[in-house]
Amino acid sequence: MKVTIALIAVLAVACPVKSSNRYYDPKEEDPLRIRYLPAMDASGNIYYEDLSQEVPASRASTSDVIIYLYTPRNLNTPSQLASDGSVSLSSTNFDASLPIFFITHGWNNNYQSDVNVNVKAAIQAITNANIFVVDWSSITNGLYTISYANVESVGQIVGDYVYSIMTAYGLPSSQFRLVGHSLGAHVSGCIGAQVRARSQSLVASIVALDPAGPLFTTGNTANRVDPTDATFVQVIHTNGGLLGFGSAIGHADYYPNGGSSQPGCGLDLVGTCAHGRSYYYYSESVISAGFTSYSCDSISSYNNGNCNGNVRSPLGQLYVDTSAAGDYYLNTNSASPYSQG
Repeated sequence: MKVTIALIAVLAVACPVKSSNRYYDPKEEDPLRIRYLPAMDASGNIYYEDLSQEVPASRASTSDVIIYLYTPRNLNTPSQLASDGSVSLSSTNFDASLPIFFITHGWNNNYQSDVNVNVKAAIQAITNANIFVVDWSSITNGLYTISYANVESVGQIVGDYVYSIMTAYGLPSSQFRLVGHSLGAHVSGCIGAQVRARSQSLVASIVALDPAGPLFTTGNTANRVDPTDATFVQVIHTNGGLLGFGSAIGHADYYPNGGSSQPGCGLDLVGTCAHGRSYYYYSESVISAGFTSYSCDSISSYNNGNCNGNVRSPLGQLYVDTSAAGDYYLNTNSASPYSQG
C-alpha cells in the first residue's frame, strides 16, 4: 500500500505548468503535496515518514553545528571549529586573502558525506581557497520534519559565524560563496539572509543543488533559498517534484534532462540517485567547465531543437555565470563524465 502511495505521489507532480516564463509547479503551493516521504535506511530498506505530523519547534543551538575548515595547507585534514566562534581562526591555516566557500549538506548526511567530499575536491583541484564545511548532522540524522524545522535557525547560526569572520578580518561579504545540497541549499539561503540582515550586504553567490522539496512552498521564502539571499543565486534541479523543489526560485535555474529524473538512475522510486546527481554535475562542472545549457521553456522544446539559437550559459562552474537569467535546459550522459559539452 505504501509503495502505491509513493507512486501516486510521484505521478501527481509530473505535470507542472509555466508562469511568467519561469518553470512553476502550482502543487508546490501546498506543503503536504507529498504526505508520505520515501527514504532509504542504512541497510537499503525503504521506509516512509508521514509529513502531516506536527512540525516540531526549532531546537538548533551552536552546539548542534560544527564547522570544518580545509585550506591549501590542510587539504584533507580539517581544523574543527565551533560555530559560536569560541575557536579562533588564528589557530588554523585560514588565509583571509583567498576565496571563501561554505558547503552545507542535507538530510541524513554529515561533513564526510559524498556531497562535501566531491564539491570540496573539485574546488581544491581548481583554486586555492578556504573551504568551510558545515556539519549539522546532530539534527539531520533523524526525522525529516525535525531537519526541516531547524533549517532557518541553523542558517542564522552559520550566518552569524560568517559575519564574525567578516568583522574580525575586515572582509566584504562578496568574498563568500555558498554551496548547499537539498536541505543544505535552503540553509545556504538562510545563511545569506542572515548575513544580509547583519551587514546590509550580500554574499557573492549561492549554488543551490537540488534544493529540498517536501514541506517547502513557493509562497514561503522565510526558510528557503530565494534571489534575495545573495548577489546571484543559481539553482540546479535534478529531482524536482519528489526530493527536490521543481519551481524556478533563483536568478537562473538549470534543468538537466528536464530536472526531475536523471539518465542512469533507473526507476529510482526514492529519488536519491537523481537528487544526488546535482552535486556530481556541479563538481564535474567546476573541473571540466562543460555543461553548456540553453535558455528554453521546457525540455521538450530543447530536445526538439527549438532553443538552439537561444542564449547559452554553463551550469555550475567555480564562479557561476552571473549574466544568466531565467531557465536553462541541457542533457547529460548517464554516467561520468556527465557533460556533453
